[in-house]
This record gives sequence, structure tokens and C-alpha cells, in this order.
Amino acid sequence: MFGQRFGGMPVKSWKYLTIAAVLLSGCITEQPANPQQAQRLGETCQATYGFVPGSDAYAQCVFQLDQRRIETNQRRRQAIGQAFSDAGKQMQENARNTPAYTPPRQVNCTSRQSYAGAPVYTNCY
Repeated sequence: MFGQRFGGMPVKSWKYLTIAAVLLSGCITEQPANPQQAQRLGETCQATYGFVPGSDAYAQCVFQLDQRRIETNQRRRQAIGQAFSDAGKQMQENARNTPAYTPPRQVNCTSRQSYAGAPVYTNCY
């Protein structure tokens, strides 16, 4: 409904922020690579760096690539969180600076006809 507010923000905005928070809540902690991810990391270590599967260097390479993946995802989540925080602050600021809805003022009009068949003249104030 137009004009409904909660905590200074339109109710609709709160709904979107709540949905986003719920969707992002599943991304809070980063897990080690699943088997498919680990396989891709291993293929990178083998093809790009020439490490032999099963060697210490290969295992260290997979570990480091996985750590890099985790750190990258954490930075992305932090950036997304900051973007949502900034958007929320901006919406609150906009809500504070937006005047409350005021219905249009009432307009009164009078019409008169000077004689039969003549045009009607209307004045509004």
C-alpha cells in the first residue's frame, strides 16, 4: 500500500532487504573444495604448473588454489554485504529526505452561463 513505512523505510524495501539477507545467509562460511572443484584445481595444477598427481607439490598447489578460491569468495561476499549496507543507508537517507505524501488540495469550481445558448464559463480556485 502506498505510503506504508517501517523504521523510516517503505515496507516494500524492507521486504527486498529481508529476502536478500536470507539468500545470502547460506553463504556465510566457505567450505573446502568439493570433489568436483578439487578435481578442477588438480587439473590446473597438473596442466598449468606441471605437478604430478600424488606428489607433495601437487597437494600444496591444490591447497593454495583452494585457499585463493575461498579468499576470493570471502571478498565477494564482503563486497556484496557492503553494497547492501550502503543501499540500506541510502534508502534510509532518502526516506528521511522525502516529504510525506500529501493529497492534492481541494479545488472549487463555479460555472455560469451568461444567457441561454452562450458558452459556460468556469472559474476554479
